Amino acid sequence: RWAIWCAGCLSTCRPDGELHALAATIADVMSDDISGVVRKAAVLCLCKLGAPGHALAERVASTLRTDVDDFVRAEAAEALGDMGELGQGQHAALEAVLSDASRHVRIAAAKALAGFGEAAAQPSWGVALARLFAAAGDDGGGDSLRVREAAAKALGSIGDAGKPHAATLGMVLAGGGDSSGTRRPPARESAARKAAADALGALGEAGATESAALVTALCSDTSEAVRYCAAWSLGELGGELGSDAAEGVAEGILPALRDEDADVREATVRALGALGASAARHAPLVAVLLEDPTADVRAAAARALGAIASATASLSSPSSPCMAAAAADGSEHTPALARVLRADPSPTARAAAAKALGASGVAAAAVGAAAASVAADLAAALGDVDTDVRVAAVIALGELGHAVGEHAGLVAKLIVDVDQKVRAFALETLGSLGVAGHQYIDEVTAALDDEDVEVRALAIGLLGGNPNATSIHADALAAALHSDDVSVRAAAARALGSMPALGAAYLELIVSLEASEDEDERAAASEALLALRGAAASSS
Repeated sequence: RWAIWCAGCLSTCRPDGELHALAATIADVMSDDISGVVRKAAVLCLCKLGAPGHALAERVASTLRTDVDDFVRAEAAEALGDMGELGQGQHAALEAVLSDASRHVRIAAAKALAGFGEAAAQPSWGVALARLFAAAGDDGGGDSLRVREAAAKALGSIGDAGKPHAATLGMVLAGGGDSSGTRRPPARESAARKAAADALGALGEAGATESAALVTALCSDTSEAVRYCAAWSLGELGGELGSDAAEGVAEGILPALRDEDADVREATVRALGALGASAARHAPLVAVLLEDPTADVRAAAARALGAIASATASLSSPSSPCMAAAAADGSEHTPALARVLRADPSPTARAAAAKALGASGVAAAAVGAAAASVAADLAAALGDVDTDVRVAAVIALGELGHAVGEHAGLVAKLIVDVDQKVRAFALETLGSLGVAGHQYIDEVTAALDDEDVEVRALAIGLLGGNPNATSIHADALAAALHSDDVSVRAAAARALGSMPALGAAYLELIVSLEASEDEDERAAASEALLALRGAAASSS
């Protein structure tokens, strides 16, 4: 046994031809040795040998079908799952042992098929796994439930092959509570129900057909883990539900907002956000959770309000009554979001509130409502001590666009922030403010000396589009043509090409970039030269 193990461990030190001979010897041991322990070690060793061992996947499959030892067969199933395409070629053997007498073999085979992924999965895999799931009933005790867990996980991992069997998964979720929604004592193992809930969330439209089972599990299962997974899966499936079904789900999961488990409350409010406009009338209940004692729940509530505001903003034309009502509902919660942004002790919650305020402001602007107060709240957060909050606030201001004009100076100050992400997003936001952002051209020019390449490239792009640019700024762009970074040089060429009156003085420098080894730099030079020469020809 130890000799076999050592042979596998030393495989990297042996010539390739010797490894193939070694693999054949070990395969003979796997087939013929009288000790199950030795045969099991031989299977493992073949897997560890890499390509020479994997080439014998067919012999491993034969061991899987015929060995008398449960643990040898289970090891063979696991090994095939680790042998990539060669193991996948033996999927028929794995399917066949899903009805093996040993639960260890059935579980290993289910995991192996799942590991091959949805791209490789065959419809027959789904049929066999669904049969395994259904056969491993609750009355079979812990062993059967572990088999059911493995089957459920596999069905959720094989994509289209698992979708026809969503109803089989849904049926087990009723096992955690009675029809009245009263939770039973945790008398049964919950792992199988958890796996079923997870799998439904991975099955897309097919999983959405079992949304009622997920709602039941969320509101009545005795296990916090099952309730959490059911809520999470409903969030994953939100976009797959029709409007009527989505409204029913939103109504059905409201009791879970009061769940004693914080993770369940967080996942539930996330699901409401994923339901978008279908959850709009429940936004006041979501807003209540902005004061939840758990920071992650408060953050999830803020994100959900932002998602609901964004979804309602895209429902119809800005002039429609439905749209106006949705925007009004969204603006009703902006003071609460603003309080979170100003005073919540959690940076995660403050950042989520900033993002939600941006979405609410966009929704309000879409119907002509004033977004000025939202912009003011976000501008105040630009000085937050936490980097993620500043990033969220400056991004949200950029989404509001011209409505932020009066706060452009505060955005410009962030161009020298200590954090690279803040500096980069500040430049992007300044570029979205139009005329209000153009007046800060000197601050943008100073960013050409930033230590970060991305920040320098963003600053260059803004200068190229600024109508206030002078020869001083063009000189700064020309200097960037000598940068050590190719992306900076390309950006500088394009920027000079966008300002014909000033860029023409640097034609020779731009021409030199056409000899670059970098394709994008050559393209940038060609684009700039075409624009500058075309402008010169037009003016003459």
